[in-house]
Amino acid sequence: MLSKEEKLLYSLSALKEVIETLDIDVEVTLTKNDNQYTINAYKEIERCVVECINNTQPYKFEDLKEGMWVFDSKKKKCIEVCPEYPLVCLEYNAYEDEYEEIEFQENRFYPVKMANVRCE
Repeated sequence: MLSKEEKLLYSLSALKEVIETLDIDVEVTLTKNDNQYTINAYKEIERCVVECINNTQPYKFEDLKEGMWVFDSKKKKCIEVCPEYPLVCLEYNAYEDEYEEIEFQENRFYPVKMANVRCE
């Protein structure tokens, strides 16, 4: 089964082929504040897809910084990277008024905005 990222990249590649085969003009001119701008619609879509893919990748250990909030895909909640323990994150348990250490695992911690997206 293809991931969402792979589907996006294959779709983008197919669109590029159609555009080149049919020699379709993808330049778009728009006016904003009395100024005209011309953009390449395909390149803008490509830039957005690449940015989307890059922003939905899990963090590597070296990406984590103290005090940073991350989405824990295993627990399905946001937690803060602990300043005292660089190898773990801490999750506050309000019921027991204590912190739980969470060790770093590959493909587990994502940017916080992934809390609104289903992680696979």
